[in-house]
Amino acid sequence: MTLSGFWYGEGSSNRLAAEFSVSADGSVNVVDSQTGATILATTFDQLIISDRIGNTPRFLSKQDQGRFETSDNDGVDAILLQLRPAQSGSVAHILESRWRYALLSVVGVIAFGWWFAVHGTPTVANWISLALPKHIISSASEENLLLLDELYFDESELSHDVQIRIQTHFADLIAQHSALDIRVMFRKGNALGANAFALPDGSIIFTDEIVNLSESDDELLAILAHEIGHVVERHGVRSVVQGSILSLATLLMFGDAGAAAESLLTIPVLLTQFAYSRDFEFEADRYSSEQMAINNVDPNHFVNIMRSLSRDGSCIKTNTCGDNNDDDQDNRLLDYLSTHPAPEDRIRHYQEHSQAF
Repeated sequence: MTLSGFWYGEGSSNRLAAEFSVSADGSVNVVDSQTGATILATTFDQLIISDRIGNTPRFLSKQDQGRFETSDNDGVDAILLQLRPAQSGSVAHILESRWRYALLSVVGVIAFGWWFAVHGTPTVANWISLALPKHIISSASEENLLLLDELYFDESELSHDVQIRIQTHFADLIAQHSALDIRVMFRKGNALGANAFALPDGSIIFTDEIVNLSESDDELLAILAHEIGHVVERHGVRSVVQGSILSLATLLMFGDAGAAAESLLTIPVLLTQFAYSRDFEFEADRYSSEQMAINNVDPNHFVNIMRSLSRDGSCIKTNTCGDNNDDDQDNRLLDYLSTHPAPEDRIRHYQEHSQAF
């Protein structure tokens, strides 16, 4: 049996038109098509044969001597069928040449990708977050706080008395979580406005704006319990790890994508991360409601501060949110693209959990 193709010498990109022939006993000869000179004489069992992938060229290689390239896939398959039956008909070629198998493969990849994003990634991220050494978490948190101070925060303008009053009100709840090294700090939030942040090492930042917005220290206590929930569940670390896993998985699945395709491929990663973030918020809310109940603090303090933080607290108080169906659709889309659940959803979820607890 004879194949036409090209010969590449070992370590060379120069190619020669060549003829590959193999006899029934497995003797192989590769000759120069122009001169007839023998380039390679060997036996078929010493050759490495590449698998068939569609109609791409195949390579028949002899280690340290070179390789023969041919587009005659059917010819290579016929030789393999006769001399190496076990290697003929590769699984990859069978799967890609039959549309039913190809469709099943696509469905399988999509199903596995969905399962891995929704269930596998959070589980793996949780394992990794629990295994990370404390000094790594502390170092990352310190760097994060330095960056926040540089980009967003200014020194707090709250009076010393106000800060001491709030810290005193927080003391019991912090003491109940002594193993977490909870430390409350105050900063002027500027563009970040009324907000609170929990860093993985137990540092919790309250902005002046959220302190001024609150109507009682118990409202701030509810926020503190929420932020402690983030620390307990390691949401900060898990979020970073999950984002890294999803990005790596996307790269492994789709390979070296171009700039435009790369942008499209990051969309499901971002949307999944948003969903993870919303789940974290609900989880921290549940922790807050439990802590409020344990400490005999009215859960409505959380409801009140959430209404104050809402962009349009009046609609929540009067129960008129979502009267317009078009607005409902827009709001649902915005909710999906938000890292935090809608305030009314959080309030409803918090109240239901408080009652159940």
